[in-house]
Formats: sequence, C-alpha cells, structure tokens
Amino acid sequence: MSIEKPETTPRTAPAVTAGPPVAVAVAGALIAVGGLLHPKGDPVAQLADPGWTPAHLALLAGLVVLLAGLSGVVRTRGAAWPSAVRAAALAVCGAAALGVVEMVPHLLAGGEAHAASHGGPTPLLELHQRIGLFSNLAVGLSIAVLAVLAARTRALGGGRVLAGAAVVGGAAFGLAAPLLVATGVEAFAVLFSGSVLIGLWLLASGLLLARRP
Repeated sequence: MSIEKPETTPRTAPAVTAGPPVAVAVAGALIAVGGLLHPKGDPVAQLADPGWTPAHLALLAGLVVLLAGLSGVVRTRGAAWPSAVRAAALAVCGAAALGVVEMVPHLLAGGEAHAASHGGPTPLLELHQRIGLFSNLAVGLSIAVLAVLAARTRALGGGRVLAGAAVVGGAAFGLAAPLLVATGVEAFAVLFSGSVLIGLWLLASGLLLARRP
C-alpha cells in the first residue's frame, strides 16, 4: 500500500511592479504641497486662513497614500532588504497610520476658528494637538531613520544627499510640536515646514525606485 504525498504548491513571490513606488512618490508630492500651503504665523489665526483646508487635505491624502504605497513596496521588494531597513519601513507605515488618525481632527479644527479666537470650546483643536505630539514625532523620526538606513543600500532609490534632506526635514517636523508645547515659543512652529523636505525625499526616492526592475 503506497501513501500518496500531498502536492505542494510553491509559493510565488509578489510581483514587483512600479505601482507602489509611484504611490510613494505621489505621497511625497502631496506632503510637500501640504507643507508649502500650510498657513504661517499666529496659530489661532491660521485656523481661519483659506489655506488651512487645502493644506491639510493634501497632508491627509499624502499620509494615506504613503501608508498604502510603502506597505506595497515592503511587500513586493522588502524581502531583498536588510532586516533593519524593512523594520524601519514598517515603522514608517505605523507612524503614517497614526498620522492619518491625527490629521482628521487637525483638518476639521479649521471649523473652530471663531471659537478659538473668542475663547470658546475647541475639542477638535485640542484633540489634534494631543495626538500630534506623538504622531508628528513618530512620522518625522521614523522617516529620518529609514532614510539613513536605506541610503546605505539604496533600498529606496535615494542616496546620501537625499537622505540628508530627509533627516533634516524629519527631525524638524518631529520635534516641532514637542518644542512648541514645552516652551510655548511660537517661533518653533516654523519647524513644521520640515514636511516639505520629507515630501521631496519620498518623491525622489519613489521615482528612482520605480525605474528599477
């Protein structure tokens, strides 16, 4: 009596396509545009600025696309990466997810402009500020770490020069909220513009990676 061995179907690796890297590039463009459009100056006055809604819509869309695109890059190309780079990329995905959660009340806080300027209740503004302490730090620093680790092997397409921009932008963006809250010095708000450098790094890295087979 012979025992038949069950057939085993070999696992096929996920197809490597340009789609996920292009999504990372699109996310970078959206994040950079959001950073450029973001109102400057007095934090309360910003809420009523016409640029508030388009800036935060771009940032929210950028984080959503980054989460989808980078997770796709990790799934299709991450097996060839060093484990540290893969872990850092997954950390960015987690930070982007937290950033999406924070960006929703952040965007909607513009509707509390009148209340903020007249001492009324601003629950959405307060919620975004509390979550932003952690989400901005997570997004900024995780991207800075990923840029440094990825630059060594060009796992994400960019080299050391591009990584330097991401490190500066990521550190500035990540530390902006904690420094602003800890010191009360409104001048630290300019550090949020580090999102532009983050976006440019994602844009360039995504486009370079998309050209690879």
